[in-house]
Amino acid sequence: MTRLEKLKQMIPDEEKGSLRDCEINYVKKFQSFQDKKLRLNDNSVQSLKDAKTKGRLHEELLDRRAKMKSDKFCK
Repeated sequence: MTRLEKLKQMIPDEEKGSLRDCEINYVKKFQSFQDKKLRLNDNSVQSLKDAKTKGRLHEELLDRRAKMKSDKFCK
């Protein structure tokens, strides 16, 4: 098994796919909602791309969920 294959296996399931899918997966994981509707931030995915290249993707996702005030961990 090559080093790249090992690194790909270490990626969490929530982060596989596009950045929009990644955001949806983390919202489903951490959002508390009663009406069973996902509340997503409507800002562009460009900020997520920039954060991923800078190495602060999770911080940006947390900030986006905090703006929606629907995350039970960031109130």
